[in-house]
Amino acid sequence: MAEVFPTSLKHRTTPNLRLGIKSSCGDLKSIIAALYIIFKSTKTPENITYSKEKVLENGSTGIELTEELASTISTKFPNIVNVIDKVNSTPLFTRQCEPLQVAIELFFNLGRLKFTDYGHSERTGKNRYKKTLMFSDKMIVIDAYLSAFNPTERDAFLSLWLEEKHDHESSIENGFKQILSTFTIDCCYKIKRGEGNELIFNLENIYEELANNNDVLFKENGQETVGPTRILCSYIKEHMSYDIAYHNEKFIAKEGRGEYLKMHYGLISNTLDLINRELPFNDVAKGNEIKIGIDKEIVKEKFVPFITALRAKPFLLLAGISGTGKSQKVQDLAYMTCPEGELRNENGTAPGNYCLVEVKPNWHDSTELLGYYSALSGRYELTDFIRFVYKAIKNKNVPFFLCLDEMNLAPVEQYFAEYLSVLETRKKVDGKIQTQPLLKKDVFANCKLSKDVEEEAAEGYTADGISFKKKSLYSEKDAEIISYLKENGLSLPDNLFVIGTVNMDDTTHQFSRKVIDRAFTIEMNGGNMADMFNDESKSLLEYRNKNNVVPLATFLPEFVRAYEVLDDALYTKYSDTIKTKIPKLLGNSDGTADEDSINGVLNNTPFRVSYRVQNELVLYLSVLIEQAGYPEEIDSLIGEAVLAILLEKVLPRVQGEQKQLATKNGSNVLKDLKAFVTKHFAPAEGETNALYHKVVSKLDEMDEKLDNYYTNFF
Repeated sequence: MAEVFPTSLKHRTTPNLRLGIKSSCGDLKSIIAALYIIFKSTKTPENITYSKEKVLENGSTGIELTEELASTISTKFPNIVNVIDKVNSTPLFTRQCEPLQVAIELFFNLGRLKFTDYGHSERTGKNRYKKTLMFSDKMIVIDAYLSAFNPTERDAFLSLWLEEKHDHESSIENGFKQILSTFTIDCCYKIKRGEGNELIFNLENIYEELANNNDVLFKENGQETVGPTRILCSYIKEHMSYDIAYHNEKFIAKEGRGEYLKMHYGLISNTLDLINRELPFNDVAKGNEIKIGIDKEIVKEKFVPFITALRAKPFLLLAGISGTGKSQKVQDLAYMTCPEGELRNENGTAPGNYCLVEVKPNWHDSTELLGYYSALSGRYELTDFIRFVYKAIKNKNVPFFLCLDEMNLAPVEQYFAEYLSVLETRKKVDGKIQTQPLLKKDVFANCKLSKDVEEEAAEGYTADGISFKKKSLYSEKDAEIISYLKENGLSLPDNLFVIGTVNMDDTTHQFSRKVIDRAFTIEMNGGNMADMFNDESKSLLEYRNKNNVVPLATFLPEFVRAYEVLDDALYTKYSDTIKTKIPKLLGNSDGTADEDSINGVLNNTPFRVSYRVQNELVLYLSVLIEQAGYPEEIDSLIGEAVLAILLEKVLPRVQGEQKQLATKNGSNVLKDLKAFVTKHFAPAEGETNALYHKVVSKLDEMDEKLDNYYTNFF
C-alpha cells in the first residue's frame, strides 16, 4: 500500500435549481420512509438500482422493488404489515422522475435520483422506468437517530409515514422533523410576482420574517407556485415542519413554538455563514492538478443551437469555410455522449457512437451508403453506413452521430434520396419515434449466410476425391447484421443523428430545395482565434467521466408533429397563442399571404414555405419552451424560434439573380425580409439580441452579394 497525499479539490458546479418547473410532489412522508427502508436494506447505498420494470394491466410500463431488495426489506422490517406493497405504492414508484429529483436532491438533500438507462423521460400518467438512487451521508444521520429506538417503535413510526399519517404527540416523529429541517437549509425557492418580477429566497428568509412575528406569503395575486416552492408548500401542508404551519395561503409560526423558531432562525443563519461558496481550486500544486471535464450545463449551453435543431429534426447541415471545425463539432457531440464501456474501447481514435463517411464525387446512387445485393456471389455488400445504423439500433440508449463529410461533393438528392424520403415518415408510436423501412426485409430475402465450396478430400477419404464444406460469406459481425436485416429490414432508429458538412466552391454541387427543406442549416465560419487556446478547447475531443456524460434525452425529439405539442399537457396553455401567432408570422403558402409575413415577402417566388416549415417551427419552439422552464409568456420564444427558422431553413432556400429576387418599388426579397425582421423582432433600446443581429447580418451579406448580380446563402 502506497503513502500518498489526498487528491485536489473536485470542481463541482451549481446544480440545476429547477426554479421554474411546474411538477408537484406530495406525500413526502411516504417518500422519506421508503428512502430510509431502501437505504437500510442495501449494501451499496452509494449506488443502488432499487426498481425493476413491469407491464401494467393497461399495457403501460411501471416499476416495483427489485426482487433482491424486496426480500431484504421483508427480513429487516418484519413489524411493518405489507411493507413491500406499501413501499411500492409510494411516489418513488408512481411519480414521474423530475419532481422526485427536486424533492430528494434539492429540497431534502438526501441523494441523487436518475434513470438507470440513458434516454428516458416521464410524464404524468405515462410510463415509469427503472431508477437508481445514490444516497448522501444525510441518510447516516437519519439511521443514527432511528437506530436509537427499538425496532418496534421505529417500524411503527415508519408504517405511519408510509401511510401518510402522523402523530403530533410522538417524540420520535417530532425529533425526526427537526432533523429533516436541517437538511432543507440551502434549498432555493422562487415566487412569481407579476411579469418580469421574481423573488428568489431560501429558508433563512422565511424564518427571518416569522421571527419578527410576520406571516409569510408564498404567492401573489393568484400566481401559481413553481419549482421547489411547490415542494416546500407540500412539506408545510403535510405537517412535516416542527415549527412552521400552513394557514390561509400563508406560512405561520406554530403555536407555542415562537421562541424555538427564533433560536432556529439564528442557527440557520450561522450554518449558511459556514458553507463555502467559493473554493480555492487554483491553489494547488501543478503536480496535483486533475483534468476537469466540461460540466453538462456548460456543454449544453455551448452546443444549444445544435441540440435545439437536432431535437426538432435529426438531420443537420453545417456550412462554412474550410477549416472551421465542422467535422470536429460532430465528434465533440459523440465524445460528450459516449458512455463508459465497449463503445469507448472499440476504436482508439474516435468514440464508437461516431462514424465519418467521406462522400466521393462519383456517388450518383445510394449503393455507396445502402449497399447492394450481388446475384453472382449471393452476398449483400454491407457498408459502414449500414453497420453504424445497426450499432445504433443495438445501443438504443446512446446517441449516435453520423458525419457525412463534404456531403455536396456529389449530388445529395441522388445518393441520399431514400434517407430524405424515409425521414419524412417519422411517426410517434407508443412513445417511440419510428419510420418506414429504409431497406425492406424483402431486399435480403435471397441473402445466404454461407455457401457450399469444393475442397480436396482428406487423406484416406475416397468419395471421388472431392468433398464439400460450408464457407461463411460474412465475418461474424456482418453475419449478425445480415440475420437481423433478413428478419427486420433497416429503419432509422430515433437515436441516430445525421450531420452533413458543407463547403461551397467550384468542386461542389448546389443543394436542391428538397434537401434544404428537410434539414436545419447552421453556419460555422470560425470565431475568435484566441479561443483555440482556452481550457474549454483543451477539453474537447475527450471522454467525460460517467457523471458528466450527456444523456440521449438531451438530444431526443419529444414530438414529430405540431399537434402532438399542442395536445401535450405541458403545452396546452400555449395552444391558442401558437395557433394564432405562428401562422400569422409565416403567412399562407397559396399566394394569399398578408404582406406583413414571411410568405407575404416571398410571394411569387419559389422560396415560399409551407406546412413542413411551420411544423418544424412549432417543434423548435417546444424545445425552447422546455429549455426556458415552461414560462407563462412565450412571445419572446416565438420570436427566437421564427428567427432561427428564418436563418436555418428559409434563407438557405433563397438564391437567384437580381430579377428573380426583385419586388415592388425597386426593392428585393432580402431587403423586404430585413424590414419584416426589424419590425417584429428588433430588440428594445438598450437591449441586445445576438440571434436577431445574426439574421440581419446574413440578410445584409446576401443583399450585398446580389449587387454583383447573383446571391445565395452559402
